[in-house]
Amino acid sequence: MRDRQTRTYHKNIVGLITHKIKNSWQQIIVALVASIIATLCVLNVVMASERPAADMSALKMVPMGAEQVGEAVTVQQAEILSTEISSVVTGFIVRTTVRQQFKNPSSEWMEGMYQFPLPDDAAVDEMVLIIGERRIVSEIQEKKQALKTYQKAAAAGKKAALLSQQRPNMFSTAVANIEPGGNIVVELSFQSMAAQDGVNFSWRMPQAITPRYNSPSAATYIQDANVTAPDSHYDRRGDRNPTSFRILMQKADALSALESPSHDIDLSEGSGSARVIKLSSGAMPADKDFVLHWQYAQGEEASTVVFFEDREDARYILGMVLPPKAATEVSSAPRDITFVIDVSGSMHGLSMEQARKALRKGLELLGPQDRFDIIAFNDRTWRLFGQSRPVNATTLAKAHQFIGGLQADRGTEMYPALSAALKDARSEDYLRQIMFLTDGAVSNEQRMFDLVKKTVGPARLFTVGLGSAPNGWFMRKAAEQGRGVHLQVSNLANTQLELESLFYDMSAPTLQNIQLGLPENSDYYPRQIPDLFGQRPLTFVARQDQGVAPIRIAALGPQGHPWTYDIEMSDASMGSGISKLWAGRKIESLTDARSRGMSEDLVRQAVLDVSLTHGVLSEFTSFVAVDQTPARVREDFLKKVQLKGNLPQGTSWEKFYGPKTASPMIWQITSGLVLLMLAIALFFAVRRRAGI
Repeated sequence: MRDRQTRTYHKNIVGLITHKIKNSWQQIIVALVASIIATLCVLNVVMASERPAADMSALKMVPMGAEQVGEAVTVQQAEILSTEISSVVTGFIVRTTVRQQFKNPSSEWMEGMYQFPLPDDAAVDEMVLIIGERRIVSEIQEKKQALKTYQKAAAAGKKAALLSQQRPNMFSTAVANIEPGGNIVVELSFQSMAAQDGVNFSWRMPQAITPRYNSPSAATYIQDANVTAPDSHYDRRGDRNPTSFRILMQKADALSALESPSHDIDLSEGSGSARVIKLSSGAMPADKDFVLHWQYAQGEEASTVVFFEDREDARYILGMVLPPKAATEVSSAPRDITFVIDVSGSMHGLSMEQARKALRKGLELLGPQDRFDIIAFNDRTWRLFGQSRPVNATTLAKAHQFIGGLQADRGTEMYPALSAALKDARSEDYLRQIMFLTDGAVSNEQRMFDLVKKTVGPARLFTVGLGSAPNGWFMRKAAEQGRGVHLQVSNLANTQLELESLFYDMSAPTLQNIQLGLPENSDYYPRQIPDLFGQRPLTFVARQDQGVAPIRIAALGPQGHPWTYDIEMSDASMGSGISKLWAGRKIESLTDARSRGMSEDLVRQAVLDVSLTHGVLSEFTSFVAVDQTPARVREDFLKKVQLKGNLPQGTSWEKFYGPKTASPMIWQITSGLVLLMLAIALFFAVRRRAGI
């Protein structure tokens, strides 16, 4: 009897233990499942937050007023029949008119909206709306007021156009009430300056926008989300927007060379000594920047080109001083160079090929007295050595192996890589230099500018723009803040020649500590003049009260000796449009002041004053043109449509818009929250069943 009780007791004990273990394992399994589900839902939300920002190109085509009442919408397409670009080049001043013809192929009244790039130093000063034989000249207004004027005209059935700045090098056009089957022409005009290196000039007309990467960690620096375009913004075929050029080169008989490294061109005789440049094919899709190079005869002495424009309020001066040609070779000091190379997805294709070639050429041009390191980045950052190493056969072999393994993919987290290079240890025995190779496809440019300005110290930052449509504004401004030089490689075949020239110039500055001596009442730009490298000139614009006081330039020459040069205004020539160039530089300087702590309200008011006074487009103003004759009756529908552009030539569609395994953001967040709720419910249900 006792044995039976003992066996029963032991059986009960074992059963209880088994039950407890079973319940424990159930709890463990449930906890693991809940943890996995919770982890998945967190990843869903995180992945959703890292998706690119929404873009204005997701525009709806709606009946008039439907946007306010939330009616269902359907996207349609319009098209740009053609873009004609006409420029007149006088010395280093380029006056350009862009003429775009919009067509509505549908049977409904339409509104077309389109984004396009311009040179980052463009002073846009006019827009004209052309309807048949009528030319309706725009007026400049504060941006919000211009939008109201445009929307009111559109609602009233009037043809209207709106031109706005999204970035210093990115603009948008909206055209309302394009009649069924009808055309509207919009012209915009701007003034810019050619880049110069000694007697070599170049002018770049951007033709395509590389989609920008929005860093999730830098949202407060992103001024506008309209730079991260979804695939609806681009045409995969790449044959949109046929563009033609007609460039009139004044005084072409003084040129020793005239060519385009980007396009095949034809030259013909113009009036007098002028020559006319056109594309050999007549027109080409707008998928890569147009670049024009020209060259004058070399001089031995310092030379100047000075123009002035007298307005009612003041005299405006545009000056360029070419430093004297070095009589002797400049001894090259030892250099500590960090190469920073962008290997993000936007660099896939032609840009990556250029980057590898440029980096290998950079290594080849290093001397045995130099030292170097390489930093690569996409959405993470990694280094070759971790710190600079001497140049020798071993370090160079490791570097070439490192370069060979680089592949373009993933996002563009530029900040950590640039920060690492700028904060590297420095030695007074070496010239500290950073060469940054990228296409600049980021949207938080201002954050990069702030970083460079605060941490560059005695180092110099040199930017090399790659690809068929690099972010020229970022390249120029980053080098300017880093007191270096920016170079844009226009053609893969020219990479070696252009890099050799840049490396020679980097070996030692031609002029340092430059001071510009102008009368006290002058307002000139740039305010901080960078060192000059090679035969690159000093270019400035100034505003001063009426007067002919000379301008003195003082600096240190190549060997550290004082160098001065006096510009006599009696030698200046009369010019036009200089006040608008000055206004553009003034606006840029005021915008830069925002990063130095100037309040947003003060910047906005100061920019508005300059922009409205001089009729130059800014981030706070827009051009609006309205035909006062109603074109459509109110009962007709006005549809909105996004006009597509081309991806830059050589850019991979799949890298931006190929198949994605991640779900859209809203679905990810929703599914993540549902999974989290299910996990919590399952956990408590099992606990209750177990009596816990």
